[in-house]
Amino acid sequence: MLKLEKNIGSLRDDNPLLLCLIDGDGNIFSQDLLASGHTGGRQAAMLLTKGLTDYMVDVDAGSSGRGQVWLTVYCNKTGLMDTLVNNGICSTSEFEAFVLGFNSASPLFSIVDVGGGKEAADAKIKECLRVFTRFPQTSRVFFGGGHDNGYTSTLSTLENEGLLEKVVLLRGYKTLAAELQHFDLPHLDIGGVFMTKKLPSCYTHRRSTPPTGVAPQEYDRQRINPKNFLVGTQSPVISTSTQFCRYLDPSLHGINLFTETPRPCTFFYLSVCKQGDKCTYGHDYFLTADNYAELRANAKKSPCPVFNKNQPCPSGESCPSGHYCPRGSKCGYRKQGKCKFIGSEHSVIR
Repeated sequence: MLKLEKNIGSLRDDNPLLLCLIDGDGNIFSQDLLASGHTGGRQAAMLLTKGLTDYMVDVDAGSSGRGQVWLTVYCNKTGLMDTLVNNGICSTSEFEAFVLGFNSASPLFSIVDVGGGKEAADAKIKECLRVFTRFPQTSRVFFGGGHDNGYTSTLSTLENEGLLEKVVLLRGYKTLAAELQHFDLPHLDIGGVFMTKKLPSCYTHRRSTPPTGVAPQEYDRQRINPKNFLVGTQSPVISTSTQFCRYLDPSLHGINLFTETPRPCTFFYLSVCKQGDKCTYGHDYFLTADNYAELRANAKKSPCPVFNKNQPCPSGESCPSGHYCPRGSKCGYRKQGKCKFIGSEHSVIR
């Protein structure tokens, strides 16, 4: 029995699965993303990947965001598209392009049309919750269905079986369904990805011209209780320089994170790049969870320019750059006066 438990533990740790199940009829993507078509679709996939892996790093520092992210959005595609068009959120062609961009962003990302059957999306999500929470490889299940009381019985069953601890609520609307509130699920907010309010039932105004871009903003990730994790607070920056995203997963396309030209922009993927379209580094890659972990670890090897001047860093622990020398007090370069980290940055042994 001990050997079996050890083997199961090894399987769980070596290849963790981060499953994300989204009820797309309720957790609706933001207008900025939908109106950006294909680019918005792949940007949504990128923001979700970053948000999920950042959450895992926050609640389990030892994970370093490792694992495969498998994400599925279930929706009544025709019904959702009609609602969006009638409310002036996007056009039919923009919505179709968004779906294509999202589905092409990663082999494990899909928007699935379940048709117009009543509770068709619910049925698929409930079954996935029931099945995948039992797998030892499943580290977390991010559940995007907090708007619907219909999931109460499924969550109650998982609670009775001791499996609810794997479930994290992926917030869309600010208002949580009444019957789901008593579960006190840890939740994750990824700013700018989903609409926070329900669409009005009747709204006929249509914007005169489609937006040509989205105003830049900064992602100030607030580090609070891991049960209530917030990633970003504004609409995402949409990069329109490239129509298709590139992969960095060697198992898929044989591309290495640090040998590709141009290299991925550290600030774009881990914080915010102030250079925009003028940046000489790449903004058009689709990074896997392992890519993010590798990029994050490499960024910590370079000193934060603010902290390096003995000034408090406004980003705090969420700063992508290093606040301490990885070699700590044993740094040989410091003794030679050649280390990029200065002063107190060697006081902590890493």
